[in-house]
Amino acid sequence: MEVGFAYNPAKGRQTKTKVKSKSQIIPHPIFAKLIIHTEDEYWQHFFTRLSLNKFPFGFSFYAGSLFYKKGTKPPKLLVTESDEETANNVIKFFGMHGSYFSSNDKKEKEDENKTPDSPENELYEWKKLKKSEKTLYIENYIRKMAEEWDLEDEEKDEFSEIIFEGIDSGQIKGNRINLSKDQIESISEVDFDEDKRTFEIKLTAKRISKPSTKQKADPLTKKWTEALIKKIKNTAPIKQRAK
Repeated sequence: MEVGFAYNPAKGRQTKTKVKSKSQIIPHPIFAKLIIHTEDEYWQHFFTRLSLNKFPFGFSFYAGSLFYKKGTKPPKLLVTESDEETANNVIKFFGMHGSYFSSNDKKEKEDENKTPDSPENELYEWKKLKKSEKTLYIENYIRKMAEEWDLEDEEKDEFSEIIFEGIDSGQIKGNRINLSKDQIESISEVDFDEDKRTFEIKLTAKRISKPSTKQKADPLTKKWTEALIKKIKNTAPIKQRAK
């Protein structure tokens, strides 16, 4: 008669003690407190990302102040209170320096700027902007498209160079730039192929400035030449008269 035995795998198995997951630490809770002061879902989500230290490119938060990195003296906004005024100031800060607007914001601005006697295409024209305004508009447009297309740093630099050079040289004409009051909404025939990672931008022929054929002579050189010619004439041998 064979002797059998039973094996219980549970006895040799080590039980693991469950470790309670730690609650997520919010780096900047001040922004989470601002969520209750807006009903716009876009900004509610925006404030949530800020509270988790997920700031858009060029923005940062340090020692209670929101910074936008530009130049030697970056613009900043004090964010220490969790009231409605602070929430509105933060929204304005991102709109002014980063062209961040919700669909509700854009609709409100369009309604404010529409007048019965002025067609929309006459309200915003590229040629009527100052040079400093154009630069700011272009920078914001490049930043917006870089985020929309998820561009790498090198791709963003390449896109920036093409756009600035194209507009400055006239290869991208002003009538292709579609404006709103605060930003460039789009530039016609400017696109990005996300599969090939290449830009599809229509550029017209460059304007070539021809140098003037009539260049003014240097006054000093002119006087020196005249004096030299006069000296040569005075020292030249005089022909003798034929006898």
